[in-house]
Amino acid sequence: MNDIAVWGRENPDPLTAIGFNLKRPDLAATRADEQTNPLAEANGDKADPNESKIICYKACTNMKKWVDKIRKAGKYLLFSPGH
Repeated sequence: MNDIAVWGRENPDPLTAIGFNLKRPDLAATRADEQTNPLAEANGDKADPNESKIICYKACTNMKKWVDKIRKAGKYLLFSPGH
């Protein structure tokens, strides 16, 4: 909608020729601005420091480190020659 608003503001002559209300591009720009925040919330805004998301990522990272250590130790324990 913002692109339409910009185009309408930059090209008023063709719109006037067909009797188009020139206040509508401004309305489209306003609606586009109003819809920015809900869209960002719906998409999980990347810039928003969501604490629960950060905690989840840290927990997964730590768990992967421990699983990797356990696998490495288990590999040597279970498959070492002579046992």
